[in-house]
Amino acid sequence: MDVRQITEDAAGWLIRLEAEPTAGCKAEFSAWLSQSPLHVENFLLVSAAYQELDALKGASSIDAGRLIGEWSAEEASNIVALNASASASVTRPPASMPEKLPTHFSKLRLAAGLAAVALLTWLIAGALLTPRYTTAIGEQRTIKLQDASRIELNARSRIEVDLSAATRDVRLLDGEALFSVEHDASRPFRVITEHAVIQAVGTEFNVYRRHEMTTVAVVEGIVRISPKNGAAQLLAAGQVADIRNDGRVALHSADEVARQIAWRQRKLDFRGASLSSVASEFNRFNRMQIRIDDPQVAQRELNGVFNADDPQALLEFLRHDPEIVVGNDGEAVTIRRR
Repeated sequence: MDVRQITEDAAGWLIRLEAEPTAGCKAEFSAWLSQSPLHVENFLLVSAAYQELDALKGASSIDAGRLIGEWSAEEASNIVALNASASASVTRPPASMPEKLPTHFSKLRLAAGLAAVALLTWLIAGALLTPRYTTAIGEQRTIKLQDASRIELNARSRIEVDLSAATRDVRLLDGEALFSVEHDASRPFRVITEHAVIQAVGTEFNVYRRHEMTTVAVVEGIVRISPKNGAAQLLAAGQVADIRNDGRVALHSADEVARQIAWRQRKLDFRGASLSSVASEFNRFNRMQIRIDDPQVAQRELNGVFNADDPQALLEFLRHDPEIVVGNDGEAVTIRRR
């Protein structure tokens, strides 16, 4: 888990909550907090550093107590009070520690505080200059950019947007997004992944970043794909291409585009997909995670169209296979050979 990324996300939430204190924003924030204790810890640390910055510069700050007080009863029920004994174990100084620290310790403490404030200032400036957008498990989100372009972000995805007077760059850090681009000949619109740069001019296209490749599906218009290790080429409407680490580009059949963007209707359309990739797709949409313990089972191919929010349909389908055992403990599902 990238702790630096979590800290940057926490700073981004601090800014967003102050600028957009709506019920929807608070619900998204609660969902983000619930994903990991590290999210809670980092948000508290960033909030504390922000208050130090506020004290030094006289800037406005977020009143956490007021913010929580404005939440609905349902939202407030997600707040868990710290255990008194646990809190005491953190805040109580050791018996051997003197009541008053020597001067050099005070200087070190002040230096550490100023370093934290400087770090937070850098994080906030970075978040303002290059906004990041993320979606949680099962969440989909539409982002409207200043140039009127639109990005539909699929579940468990993350992007970084950099709009300038000369370029429009979107880094797809994780997951999948559909881009509807407004034409602007003076500012190229580029989507950047670890495998390629995808440039569009007034078009609509889908980009899915996986570990081993990036898949581009063109809905309308034309895009230019430039693999990191290969020659650039054009893709027209109706074309789908897989771009791999070594620069190879594999084109799909003409009917693939609709399947690639079926996620917008929360559908998962599999044709000859490995069971491991099927499980990964369902895991993007559901809290109940599917795990495959056997490598041979993981490579088995599956065809079918499923509701992304209904993993039980997949499990029932697999239970009819005499060679597979499906185990369910309520929170996770394990699939193995019989």
